[in-house]
Amino acid sequence: MAESFRRRVESYVGATDDLVFLDEVLTQEARQLVRILPVRMLTHQASLQKVGSLDAFSALDKRVLWVERGNILCKELPPGNRKSAVTATSYHFATELSPAWSYEHHNIVYPRNVGIYPVPGALGSSTEGVIFYLGYPEVSHGDKDIAELPEEAWKLVVLAASTATIQHCIDQKRRKVSDDFSLSAFTLTAIAPTAPTAPSLPVAPTAPTLPVITEYAEVDAFIAYEDVELAQSKIQEIRTRLEEFSMEVRLFSEETQQYSAGIQAFSAEYAGDVQAYSAEVQTFSIEVQSEVQVYSTNLQRIATELQKISAEVQILQSQYGQLRAEYQETFALLVPELVPES
Repeated sequence: MAESFRRRVESYVGATDDLVFLDEVLTQEARQLVRILPVRMLTHQASLQKVGSLDAFSALDKRVLWVERGNILCKELPPGNRKSAVTATSYHFATELSPAWSYEHHNIVYPRNVGIYPVPGALGSSTEGVIFYLGYPEVSHGDKDIAELPEEAWKLVVLAASTATIQHCIDQKRRKVSDDFSLSAFTLTAIAPTAPTAPSLPVAPTAPTLPVITEYAEVDAFIAYEDVELAQSKIQEIRTRLEEFSMEVRLFSEETQQYSAGIQAFSAEYAGDVQAYSAEVQTFSIEVQSEVQVYSTNLQRIATELQKISAEVQILQSQYGQLRAEYQETFALLVPELVPES
């Protein structure tokens, strides 16, 4: 029993739920094949319409394969060549034994009407016109065949829809990066304590300041442009800068302890102030370490997610390349005359 086009596509790409998109790409590829496949492949699918001198035939949503007048094959003229077809001195002049047809672009109401020259006789006469054509199909994911295409061309429709579905998945993952990830600048809420002052006291160490980090906007830009690799690189640079700042705070804490010892040795008068200051510095150091740790954890989460998405995209790109190569190979075997010579 024949499978639906959805099942055939899923055999290449796995389960797909975006059925509206699938219907669009199936229809798009089927119509494209109706446009470009050689007539020799479409003769069994062709429909026919008989026309007389007073009948009009619009090909606005159809491909005309060939036209006959009185059982004589008409030559196709470039669109809008009605005048040359009826001018006796023209190279394209049409006769009873050498009829012609073209699209009548001069017709404003029906711009894709088919004109037959000389004008065919009445319906049922020996000079009536017969137009062989194909309508452009609508293909749904639940369909199992395409009446307008030969069965050997259905695989091309499946492969094209599969490659389009893979590309759609890649685009969705890249948009997810832009939509879901935004890196905010690191801000320090902990406030460094003020050292007590006294005559001839040892010089108090200076609390480090948060370094100026300008890479946040660059990360957001790379994420917006879906450049996962550069975003990951900039995130690592920010983490390194924050780790250096954290190390400076720890060094400041150690220097403060040395300063406290110097103060205590110098005079017991300031011991209480220095002890309180030392405790504040310890609290400050702990708060800084905590804030840096929280921010670094978030950075690591973003980097991990970006790495995961990057790996998934690489797998999809590999699938896309394989499907594209299979499509080109199948197309070349089916219609070698349409493949450019390398």
